Amino acid sequence: MELHYSAEFERLIRYSERKSLQLLERLGSGVDGLVYSTNKGSAVKAHRGMRLFEQELRVYQRLALYPEKPVPGFNVPKMLDFHTELWVIEMQLVVVPFVLDFAGATLDKPSPTIAEKSEEDFAEWEADKIEAFGEEDWQLVTRLLSHFRRMGIYLSDVHKGNIRFRDE
Repeated sequence: MELHYSAEFERLIRYSERKSLQLLERLGSGVDGLVYSTNKGSAVKAHRGMRLFEQELRVYQRLALYPEKPVPGFNVPKMLDFHTELWVIEMQLVVVPFVLDFAGATLDKPSPTIAEKSEEDFAEWEADKIEAFGEEDWQLVTRLLSHFRRMGIYLSDVHKGNIRFRDE
């Protein structure tokens, strides 16, 4: 049982029962939800709230408009199914290099928290990201973010857990 994610875990169980799936391994958790792998080679994510679910669902629907590899050089999970009442999205499992977790992403314009950053705050944010990713990888991340923006997707949850170039 998931101590800090009991509601999300319960919804994952209900989803897996409806789909005849077995939950296998916890892949991640955070402010937006809980993710488990399944015995069918997929991942399921239960969101903490309806807004987060709807936001991520819209991003996956936008990505579906690009059926070929949407981001050259990166694996991006494709949505396999979803359940509106349970706030669950089922997606492909991906291997590195990958980009994932779109609950914090926005469509067609940056999120207010990013758009309203002062130049000084943005410079500090970017310096933190350069330190985390390294100079060379940060250049790749900025190209990746630009590629997503061309699709009208603005990623805001930018960290090494969601954008990975290699196994570490």
